[in-house]
Amino acid sequence: STLLLGRWFCGWACHIVALQDGARWLLRRVGWNPKELDVGPLAAVPWLAAVYMFVAPAAVRLVIEGGLAPKEVHLTTTDFWKTFPDWPVALLTFVVCGGLAVLLLGSKGFCTSACPYAGLFGIADQLAPWRIRVNSACNGCGHCTAVCTSNVKVHAEVRDYGTVVDAGCMKCMDCVSSCPNGALRVGFGWPAWLTKAKSKAQSALRKWELGRELVALSFTLAAVAVFHYYDGVRSAYVNAPNWWVVMGIAVGAWALGLVFRSRAAKRRGTSTGEDA
Repeated sequence: STLLLGRWFCGWACHIVALQDGARWLLRRVGWNPKELDVGPLAAVPWLAAVYMFVAPAAVRLVIEGGLAPKEVHLTTTDFWKTFPDWPVALLTFVVCGGLAVLLLGSKGFCTSACPYAGLFGIADQLAPWRIRVNSACNGCGHCTAVCTSNVKVHAEVRDYGTVVDAGCMKCMDCVSSCPNGALRVGFGWPAWLTKAKSKAQSALRKWELGRELVALSFTLAAVAVFHYYDGVRSAYVNAPNWWVVMGIAVGAWALGLVFRSRAAKRRGTSTGEDA
């Protein structure tokens, strides 16, 4: 569905996004307006988490067990509440994901800097033909950007590309519903990776960014696969990883982040140092 409709799940079905929206509402009620922070190298964390949690285990099963077919299928559970964490862990999740992440990193802080689905959804979103698009009624007022809680510069995106190409767009359609001129809509067309910028300079920058992302993803896949393998493939598949593996992934996140920088700074024209 993400390959077809983009990151609609994040904007309409994710419980963590709902939690962050609630935290943002509470913070604004007490006079604090969360602003996005460019996390710099830590922007690589979602990519590493996605590969380590989803791609690497699948590769391990493919290599060791010779296939991806499940051994057992369970559609129900006999003890439903055992699948939930204890209340301290649940409370900590609410505090960190719905409180500190929003307070320190911005409206969608967890989505931008920690969510393991963000890396995979970001790739799929760039191939999705269903996107937010603009018509000739747009006068560049910037109201769409002002209401976007995903920290996307909507007015600049539609000006430069005629559509929103940023993978951070969660298709919540706040910009569409709030446009005073009715200039924005959702519809099918060329996916983001095939959308050309209106200027040659912007088009060249776009190609460089996409190439850099592919290189970073390739390094991420290779690094996490090595971590998984040398941790003892069979035990790592069923048990929690050793601390050195966790630390290795953390170091890898910082290193790869030098290649795959956060889009936040590019969207706002600021740097990590200025944010700090």
